[in-house]
Amino acid sequence: MFFIISKILSYFLKPAIWLLALLIIAVFHKNSKTKKRSLYGGLVVLILFSNSFFIAKITGLWAVSPKELTQQTYDVGIVLGGSTITYEKKYNRKIFKGNIDRLLQAVELYQKGKIKYILITGASGNLMYRSIKEAKLLRSFLISINFPPNQILMDTLAENTHENATYSKQILWQIFYFI
Repeated sequence: MFFIISKILSYFLKPAIWLLALLIIAVFHKNSKTKKRSLYGGLVVLILFSNSFFIAKITGLWAVSPKELTQQTYDVGIVLGGSTITYEKKYNRKIFKGNIDRLLQAVELYQKGKIKYILITGASGNLMYRSIKEAKLLRSFLISINFPPNQILMDTLAENTHENATYSKQILWQIFYFI
């Protein structure tokens, strides 16, 4: 239920929806003062959220600086799902999305010998196609580029970050502590 609510709420948090709502109010409201405020509000939303420089500065405020690679190695690199990949049935192909960098960073760490395994987490990120799991799509991509299948761990249940952590812990506990 949380997954469905979060998807619906994320739709209403998009600036384009705000802009549309403000423009509808500006066109159909009877009070001229409200019309004017809605129009100005829409203009502010349009200017702020269509300015890529401004957006980059704002989103950069909570970005974490990358750490220098040390000589230390780790057993597993965890790749969180969420806007990394989707599947287009019409053309039978995978489509990579904005967060694919998560996977690419893990592959680089593996190639440099910093991690021994990659754990991919992620159920379906789509309300319509629940059977298509991000983790499975990422795994099939890795295998298609000759990544060793026995070095890929997978969780296809996690639908949010909390579940990513919970299921990843369970998988790591089973593999590394009950061998």
